[in-house]
Amino acid sequence: MSIHIRLIVDDRHGALDRIAGLIRRNGLNISEINAGAKGDGTSHINIRMKDKVADVNVLGKRLAQLECVRSLEECSAETHLTKEILLFSIRCGDYNDEMFAGMQLVEQTGGLMIFGYMASPHDIDTLLITHKDLICDYSRGGALAIKKEGGENK
Repeated sequence: MSIHIRLIVDDRHGALDRIAGLIRRNGLNISEINAGAKGDGTSHINIRMKDKVADVNVLGKRLAQLECVRSLEECSAETHLTKEILLFSIRCGDYNDEMFAGMQLVEQTGGLMIFGYMASPHDIDTLLITHKDLICDYSRGGALAIKKEGGENK
């Protein structure tokens, strides 16, 4: 089970710490987090939690009580588009056009090819498992979600 929430919070000192602490106190573990300032005094925070059955409504109510939280959305495949960015490297000799089709070559250096790939978290997981013997190193950017329709101009 995976839970993905998206928050808009006041961009101020300690906001992320308060949110992470509340999640921890509710017995959940954050598996992915991505945050960034929006430039209007707020920040967006995407948080994914895995392998724990949790009442998202209870967690949402508790998070909403924090004075820094302006809005909270539970992200699902029906309501949100969710993507993640992966950077990974392979040895040049392991490159195969068909295997790495659709992935952007970012840099080639020192016998390595470094690729960028944007896909669903599930597709990223699948790639990492399927090609674990070829991938030398990788870094995941964390899942980001956006409403599929009906959003306001922000």
